Amino acid sequence: MSGRSPAAVKLKKQFLGRDVVFLYISVDRKATDWQRALAKYPLTSPGSVHLLDPGGEKASSAYGVSAFPSYWIIGRDGRIWRGGAPRPSAGTETVAALEQALAQKP
Repeated sequence: MSGRSPAAVKLKKQFLGRDVVFLYISVDRKATDWQRALAKYPLTSPGSVHLLDPGGEKASSAYGVSAFPSYWIIGRDGRIWRGGAPRPSAGTETVAALEQALAQKP
């Protein structure tokens, strides 16, 4: 789960309280593995939502996700604003992409 990387933690803190939600979709095959990871690592926080898609089947078929992890920016209207978005570790590039998305009118 990439939500535990130092860059992801920093990014979540930077956008805390703003109109940004970090959505994580785990592709663990067993719900118990996913629940253990959520309990073990500092993944849950305000502004984070964690879902389980065993094997990534729904994400793959519905949204064309072909690789994990994948990063997307979804607008306030629920539409994909940018697929192939920069990783949290991209630093200023990621911040700029999120700021641009926030500047868009709903």
